[in-house]
Amino acid sequence: MPQRMQGYTEFRGEPWPPRDRVPQAPAPTTTPAVAADERRPGRRMVGYTAFRGEPWPPVREAAQPAPAPAAAASPAEVTEAAAAAVPLEATAPAGIAVPGRRMAGYTAFRGEPWPPARVGAAPQAPEPAPMATVEPAVATGPTPTVEPVAAGAPETTPKPAPSTGRRVAAAVGGVVVLGLLAVLGARWLLTLPEVAAFVARYPGVPRHPEVTPVGIPAWLAWQHFLNLFLLVLVVRTGLQVRHETRPPATFTPHQPGPFAPRSATGGTYSLTVWIHQALDALWLLNGLVFVVLLFATGHWMRLIPTDPQTPQHMVSTALQYLSLQWPEHDGWLHYNALQMVTYAGVVFVLAPLAALTGFRMSSWWPSRNTALSRGFPMELARRLHYPTMLAFVLFVVVHVVLVLFSGVLHELNAMFLARNAADAWGLAAFLVGCAVIAAGWVLLKPAIVAPVAERFGRVSR
Repeated sequence: MPQRMQGYTEFRGEPWPPRDRVPQAPAPTTTPAVAADERRPGRRMVGYTAFRGEPWPPVREAAQPAPAPAAAASPAEVTEAAAAAVPLEATAPAGIAVPGRRMAGYTAFRGEPWPPARVGAAPQAPEPAPMATVEPAVATGPTPTVEPVAAGAPETTPKPAPSTGRRVAAAVGGVVVLGLLAVLGARWLLTLPEVAAFVARYPGVPRHPEVTPVGIPAWLAWQHFLNLFLLVLVVRTGLQVRHETRPPATFTPHQPGPFAPRSATGGTYSLTVWIHQALDALWLLNGLVFVVLLFATGHWMRLIPTDPQTPQHMVSTALQYLSLQWPEHDGWLHYNALQMVTYAGVVFVLAPLAALTGFRMSSWWPSRNTALSRGFPMELARRLHYPTMLAFVLFVVVHVVLVLFSGVLHELNAMFLARNAADAWGLAAFLVGCAVIAAGWVLLKPAIVAPVAERFGRVSR
């Protein structure tokens, strides 16, 4: 049988080999002759790809008995006929794909079965093929390049997460609704005779000792402003540390030094962390001076309640605040029960808790003391530090709202100028203080703070 050249491609179903080149011999009388229009499927070359659903491997024709050699056949014709009768598997050299077999690395196409037959396998006798129409082959093995998709599987599309604006709007709406319900409930309770008698008996101002100082001293007004100024910057830098992914610069403290004592391991950390720690140190220093002067001047009696009936006054004050009927009091003389307990809680509970948890996470912590670190783990400090900061923010917001709705001019004069007046000087002092806080907010940048930080360590950018 004549063989095709390397690279030959079958064109438009042209039969191979050509009929005019195959030596024809008369069929024996015992075998029916093949119809003239029935074409014998040829063999495909290496790399052939099935086209338009053509079955693969091709249908092989049943072995035909060798015809009797003609008497007048030449030696060349006899040699060509003998070569066509020899199976190609027996003569193919090693490494050459046998016609009808796939090469190593062949990828299944359009349902073609996989894996392919290995080159070099034992030769097999050709199976007789039926003369009827052959159906296309169906894949019987898994296809590694195509992943099956479950029929009828629902297409799941991820739902978009609600935006930050929507979450904030929902939270604000919920707070407003709860506030309205609380106001309506408090007003209804005050209409009850028993509740009205309770409020009349406990108006909200507990008894103070007779030696309690009156008024607000100048040092308390300065302490109030410095505390607000440092607290705003501490909260700002704390949020920056919490959400910072790439520090603007790094800081390596001198060892030993103010930011790396001998008991600490030191190390390199973000410059934002150093700014936060430096502001914390100033805030704690201001608070320490405040506490010392508070007990030295006797003003602690204005904050720490000593009346055993303080809880009843707290309930009465809460009902009056919720009903939007502000309790009558004068901050220049004394605070009501809720104010006293709130201020005492901020000074003696929240501030020490913030200092302790911040100290655990700072570079001042004696990390070489493994027993102390194991007793107060870092994760516990982180879980407590952030809610403490939120409590400070809530206190400032509520404090400002109450000042605005309870004689703003008088309260601002007492808080920032230590004056018992209700003129515009207190408002002017408050606006100047806000301008100073805004300037500190803007100027608190690594480029401006870096020269100060270099006095305590090495700043790298």
